[in-house]
Order: sequence, then structure tokens, then C-alpha cells
Amino acid sequence: MTVEGWCVLHSVIPPDKVQGVRDAVLAVAQVGPDADKPRIGIGGLIAKTQKFAPYIAEERLLGVAHARLGTPVRISMTHGIVTKPGYGRTNLHGDWPFSLRQDQSVLHPYPADAPMHITTLWALTEFGPATGGTAIVPGSHRFGNNPSGDNGYDENEPAPSELQPHLNPGDVLMIDSRIWHTNGDNISDQTRVGMAVRYAPWWFNIHVLTPGLSQYEQTMAARGQRGDDVMPITPEQYELLPDQTKPLLRHIVIGQKVKAG
Repeated sequence: MTVEGWCVLHSVIPPDKVQGVRDAVLAVAQVGPDADKPRIGIGGLIAKTQKFAPYIAEERLLGVAHARLGTPVRISMTHGIVTKPGYGRTNLHGDWPFSLRQDQSVLHPYPADAPMHITTLWALTEFGPATGGTAIVPGSHRFGNNPSGDNGYDENEPAPSELQPHLNPGDVLMIDSRIWHTNGDNISDQTRVGMAVRYAPWWFNIHVLTPGLSQYEQTMAARGQRGDDVMPITPEQYELLPDQTKPLLRHIVIGQKVKAG
């Protein structure tokens, strides 16, 4: 992760559990407003299904996150991603707050040795060149910029050094969120199903993403639309989470009551 900015963790979701998680994500996708679109993005996934909750605190995954971000860490966003056959490649970019086209972003050139965010991409079906698996540019987290920041590189052109790691169902690709990446062309006859879960250090501000908080509400009012990257969870949903997962999501629980003493 330090030098190239990425790694793959195998079987984070055990092989006999992957289908259950995949079915849960597809069930949410099929009732959403984008169900008929070639790509379905599901923001605030943890508020819509908790089937994947036991795995986002997996020991190896948190080990990498702690090594890069310090302790404690927390989860900033959870997304479901369903990509149908024929869906084409999009643009090379870095993830928020390095996307450089959103209201809040880290100014470029951003520090080369200051990781702030880790994106994890979860394969619930096979990820590879045929299915349009994630393409990454190793080492690009040290470039200080990305194609969405007008760095002189055409965001729609493949980079000479990019690669598409092969992931089996249950594997997780971890990338520094600064890494240049994009989806590939799904030239197969299979729907590709995955998740994106992002990890942040304790000091990282996600108030701009959380509905109900003033920073979010002011930003969305000015923008004229409401993003759904984060969806708060209820105390009842929180109590159903595995104990090892709760600290990662405590910050988005609404209606919490803390007893004194």
C-alpha cells in the first residue's frame, strides 16, 4: 500500500457466504430508482442491508487500515455497485476528497505521504478484464493530482501503466483513495456486482456527507440536490451490528441517547 498504493485481500467474505451478500445487494438494487439503468449505484448501503456487516471489520483489512491511517478508523461510506453487460469504461479519477470536482476537496498538489482515505472494492462476482473490473494505476497516489484536476492527462484515455487486478468473489481490492482508477468495459454476458466501502481516520470530517447535519444541508441546498453517499442508521439497526463492527459506524447513528455515569 505504501509504495504502489494497492493490495488485494483474498476471501474476506468466505466463499460459502458470498452468495448471501450478493443476493442482498441485488435485492436492494432491484427496488431502487435506478433499477433499470445499466449501472446501479446504491448509496448508504449499510442502512439498506447489513448482510455484509460482519466482514467490514475483518482482521487483515483493519490491519492495513490502521497501518496507513492510524487508530481508530471509521467507515465513511458504503455503496453497492451493480454493472450490467455492455456498460462501458468511465473516467480515470481519484475518490473523494481527491476527486477535485466536488464542493469539498483536497487542493492539489496534495501531499504525497499523507494518506487520508482508503477505498475498498469488494467483488461479489468475478472482477477482471472481461467483466469490467476496476482498473488502477499503481503508484499514482504519489502524483499529487489526478485527471479530474486538470493535470494535463485525458481522463478518458487508459494510462500506459494501468492494470486490472483479478478478484474472485469474496476478494477485496484496497486502494489509497488518491489512486487513479476507473471501471473497465463489461464485455461479458454477466452482471458484475460489488461494493465500495471507504475507511477514514478518526479526524476525517464526513459531516458534509451526512444528512441532517448542517454542513450537509447547507451544501445540498446550494447544489440543489441531495447526495446519498451516507445514510444514517437507527439505534435499532446499530444494535444488530456485530460487536467488532459497531465502532466503525457509531458516528452515523441517529437518535442516540448516552446515559450519564
